[in-house]
Amino acid sequence: ALVEDKVRAHTAKAEAEIACGRASAVIAELEALTFEHPYREPLWTQLITAYYLSDRQSDALGAYRRVKTTLADDLGIDPGPTLRALNERILRQQPLDAKKSAKTTAAGTVTVLDQRTMASGQQAVAYLHDIASGRGYPLQAAATRIGRLHDNDIVLDSANVSRHHAVIVDTGTNYVINDLRSSNGVHVQHERIRSAVTLNDGDHIRI
Repeated sequence: ALVEDKVRAHTAKAEAEIACGRASAVIAELEALTFEHPYREPLWTQLITAYYLSDRQSDALGAYRRVKTTLADDLGIDPGPTLRALNERILRQQPLDAKKSAKTTAAGTVTVLDQRTMASGQQAVAYLHDIASGRGYPLQAAATRIGRLHDNDIVLDSANVSRHHAVIVDTGTNYVINDLRSSNGVHVQHERIRSAVTLNDGDHIRI
């Protein structure tokens, strides 16, 4: 738990520094974190973003190659869609609007999916992590409802949140989020979903 808290604290700090135009200030710290936690794609996403915003495109592309190789060799998987999309933007030398992204992720209704294995090693537990408050919501039920009313599993006290806004379902192999006909919609990775969407580790969810 202490390790998880440390990682979350460093992640929040790095996000704030990047948003404020100080990406180069967090590169060394993110390099150390990705070395300690080589399978955590959100950390790699931040490191690659920091490289690119610091005019170190070759380092950004090199970091993507490293994480891609690590995931393939050790776990037999490819990087998730967030990392792949970031790499494509860098290859095309497209600008990254860090300030706009930071404003979105600073909202109280934004959460990050964080899947990790408990110390027992027997059960994978997913968490929704509220960036603004630092609060974590474990996804322990087969279905977790999110909304404004108190009969929801996760209650968000905001006028922008519908009474029953969204539901996250544990399918046994992954987590799927669906919009419960809310007024303002559900956004995953800054795009409004139109149907059920499978969540990936590190995905940003705006309710």
